[in-house]
Amino acid sequence: RERKLGNEFQMVEGNAVFVLIANEDCELRIRETARGKVKKISTGLALITMQFDERLETTHGVVSSVYGLLAEHGINVLEEMSCWTDLMLVVHEDDAAKAMRLLR
Repeated sequence: RERKLGNEFQMVEGNAVFVLIANEDCELRIRETARGKVKKISTGLALITMQFDERLETTHGVVSSVYGLLAEHGINVLEEMSCWTDLMLVVHEDDAAKAMRLLR
């Protein structure tokens, strides 16, 4: 499940863990709120959001093609979320511009 909380961050829940995707200026507030329960904080990342039309539902291999294209060029996807026609990928900030060029 993915929930958007305000405009500051998104939370993706798994079975045993959850991931917060937030601006770096939220780090202190997240640490204070979580009170020592944060297992890992990664910085220097970028969120890329792609919007597809409804044909995404009936087109095989779209996400596989996106991952393959990025992998061929040495870009690792650290997190992925999707919501119907939107695909959101977290990559290293250093790879963001290259990934954007490839995905256009």
